[in-house]
Amino acid sequence: MGGSACFIVGTLYYARFCKSSALITANCVQLNTAAVFCWLVVLLFEDVHVTVTPELIWSFLYLTFGVSLGGMGLYLYMLKTGTAGKVAANFYITPGLTAILGWQILGEHLSLNVLAGFALAIVGLWMVHRREPA
Repeated sequence: MGGSACFIVGTLYYARFCKSSALITANCVQLNTAAVFCWLVVLLFEDVHVTVTPELIWSFLYLTFGVSLGGMGLYLYMLKTGTAGKVAANFYITPGLTAILGWQILGEHLSLNVLAGFALAIVGLWMVHRREPA
């Protein structure tokens, strides 16, 4: 719940005060601040032990470049060019896309409820992003 609240406050703050900042700079500041905070929490509450494996390296590279830099860069770009409400509306398709990727990659079952919910989210997203009639 705290993470969601911070995400909402950060989104609104960025949309209100930081739209003119450079995307790479904004992404760098946000990710480095989060990394320092997480590292402090780990040092305070965890027994640090890492076993380096090829899976760890590939996962780290994917999460660093694909999710953090790519995903956050896209998110900040959308905030810079759109409204916070329209950007936040895109999160409603995440569960449906996750279910479809689980079906494609992991062979998970897609129920009719999942597909209906995803279709409903797509329609809602279309309604948010459609252009208003003149």
